[in-house]
Amino acid sequence: MDLNAYSAQDVTVLEVAGRVDSYSVPNLRAQLSKFVHRRPANIVVDLTGVNFIDSSGLAALVQGLRSCREWGGNLCLSNPQRPVRMILELTRLDSAIDIFPNNSEAIASFQGMN
Repeated sequence: MDLNAYSAQDVTVLEVAGRVDSYSVPNLRAQLSKFVHRRPANIVVDLTGVNFIDSSGLAALVQGLRSCREWGGNLCLSNPQRPVRMILELTRLDSAIDIFPNNSEAIASFQGMN
């Protein structure tokens, strides 16, 4: 799994690529934790390059969401590919975490929150 982060309009965008599984999820958790403590704690997780996510990856996203909200922010997802989108829908995480078709819309969703 590869991770790349950048800031856009007081939002951290975390680009994730590859498999998000029990082997790679510690890196994802560490990155999310690093950015959660910034104010505002608004994070977009860009799933464009993710072709597989397992339960440990889903758990990391939920923990990231909780942490962001504890710090007065939010976490959302952008551009999940079809297999990942199906997993989010089957687990009903699509009703708990906002999902956007691209980073621009995801970033725009934070405007006016702070």
